[in-house]
Amino acid sequence: MPTPFEGKVEEYNIKLESKSTRPKPKGPPIRRLELRRGTESTEIRFKPEQLERYVGHPLDSKIKDLLDIAIAVYVQDRTIPRGPQWSRDLSLSVPVRNKALWDKNLGCLVSCLSELTEDVYSISFSRIRGEISDAQFKATNDRPVCLFSGGLDSYVGAAAHLESNPILVSHYSSSRVRSVQDRLAASLTTQKAKLDHYPVRVSLSGSKSTREASQLSRSFLFLSIGAAVAADTRSGNLIMSENGPIAINVRISESRTNTRTAHPKVLALFSTLVSYVFGMDIRVSNPFGLQTKGEIARKLVGTSYEKNLRHSVSCWRYPRGLISLSRSLHRPLLGNHCGICYPCIMRRVAMNAAGLHGADDQYLVDIFSEYPKVDTQTTATILDLLRFCDKVNDLGQLALVREYPDMAVRVGAITPEGVIEMHKRFSSEVIQCFRERGSAQLGTDFSSLLRAP
Repeated sequence: MPTPFEGKVEEYNIKLESKSTRPKPKGPPIRRLELRRGTESTEIRFKPEQLERYVGHPLDSKIKDLLDIAIAVYVQDRTIPRGPQWSRDLSLSVPVRNKALWDKNLGCLVSCLSELTEDVYSISFSRIRGEISDAQFKATNDRPVCLFSGGLDSYVGAAAHLESNPILVSHYSSSRVRSVQDRLAASLTTQKAKLDHYPVRVSLSGSKSTREASQLSRSFLFLSIGAAVAADTRSGNLIMSENGPIAINVRISESRTNTRTAHPKVLALFSTLVSYVFGMDIRVSNPFGLQTKGEIARKLVGTSYEKNLRHSVSCWRYPRGLISLSRSLHRPLLGNHCGICYPCIMRRVAMNAAGLHGADDQYLVDIFSEYPKVDTQTTATILDLLRFCDKVNDLGQLALVREYPDMAVRVGAITPEGVIEMHKRFSSEVIQCFRERGSAQLGTDFSSLLRAP
């Protein structure tokens, strides 16, 4: 049970409005969701009409409710900063059309959100005008719905399902992210492979200085958009492709926070929630749950899609943070990766393991060749990662579970034995990359941690 943040309960009320103003030239009216906290106000703008345009008809009210809840949760998460105790007590009141349905499934919703964000939730629903759904949802379509972020894993995941003509669902907050997603989706379309791409914009307005950076609920929003498409198209197959080390996200040191954005428990709880809400079995799966990122990248080696991996984006800072870092370092921005965040380091390890080091994107900072001329935080990240990999290689299964309880995952095909074996392979990839790509000084400073497995 998470510890409440200083015993405070942050209360929010959600106000939904549909503007009747004249549409802008480039698209339909933007639906406005306003979230108020005391005298402060934050707005999130999105176009449900985007989804309706993709599917060709109005969305059912159950789907609209799910999207409203997901967006309200996301806004609240972004606008309440975490304290030293990390976990928060959050109170949220959301207006919905199918109040009885959501009251019945409140426990599933809270369980999923609490597992994902490590917060304590108190959620209530109020009834707003709108048609109560009597739609009968039944999985009659085998066409997979793939969450498509524009990252390496989601690109490989989409490529793996091309024979089934997947629907790719993207969530973006800036035109730069959208352009990456569009380019990668277009590269997957061939005469033999047909797919649809549904990019959905969700953008937050208001002060950025007080926003919570962790934004753990973002994956709930992404999953909800995917589930909306799955339910509407009557597909029982929703896919979120993420490499195992990031999905399990073992806390490798006390200084690092582990997230659960694609954790097997979260995906299982979300699958239960949307299956109950829509009355149809929607299986949410991660086909790469026991694979390293290097093993995932290797799947496209020798294929026509290999050359497009360099255009995928893994960087946490992309795009705004990357531009700011480029300016602060007085370096030209020649690629889409900072090179110093954890996902960038994971990506470099993966591309090296797949034999694609020379075919990767350009990094603003090359931690391997530039070490020791990197900042202290980057040095600390390197040290944490290498210490973790050294322990994983040295310890047996029982000792590893004691040292890292996060490895003791048993959900479906995910077992502690499988998780441990995957991390041993991952650790070997990390050490191999640092040995092959690191500067002489890096090899000297971390020599005790760079022993061959």
